Amino acid sequence: MTKVFTFMLILCVIFVFLQGILTPKWLYGEGLFGGASQGETSRYQTFYQLEKNSLDYITVGNSLTYYSINPSLIYAETGYRGYNVGVARQGIGLAYYWAEEALKYQSPKYLFWDANLLLSESAIDSNDGDETVTINKAFAYMKFGTTKIKASIDIAGQTDKMNWIQILFPMASFHTRWKYLTKDDFSYSNDDYALMGAFLPFRQRNYSDIL
Repeated sequence: MTKVFTFMLILCVIFVFLQGILTPKWLYGEGLFGGASQGETSRYQTFYQLEKNSLDYITVGNSLTYYSINPSLIYAETGYRGYNVGVARQGIGLAYYWAEEALKYQSPKYLFWDANLLLSESAIDSNDGDETVTINKAFAYMKFGTTKIKASIDIAGQTDKMNWIQILFPMASFHTRWKYLTKDDFSYSNDDYALMGAFLPFRQRNYSDIL
């Protein structure tokens, strides 16, 4: 019995280790796997590193939210501490589970929901092939627990692109990603991440050609 337990423990450790390496690191910049990145890895890992019950507000929404709301600037000007746990093309369903997860670690005075979630089409509702990227970015770095289990089962029932195992365990989706590994997959740091979930692209867009 002891040998079986030891073997299973070693197997779990190896699984977690490999999953940590093979899961994409969505840092700022252009990602090789899954296209453009808005720093989802840093956003969620840093959230879990916050002191418990240290936030005054939490913002839930899609890219319109984290492109336009800067909690660091709000803190500098008002002293209110906040965090954005949104993800690109996040619909009301994806947002619900991150709101539930966030409230396990924080007791904010305010929870801001982006009203656009009720009006815009989420990645799950679309049929453009990008829904798997959105789902992976939303849940790959959510901690394993009851919320992630519920989200995996619920969301898998809304799309035929992923099953609940792939959502619950990123290793199931990225086990063949070894050929795309970079140094960031083995060593990176979130110590200098200070955007509190916001995204500052620092890029210029010129639309004069369509005028």
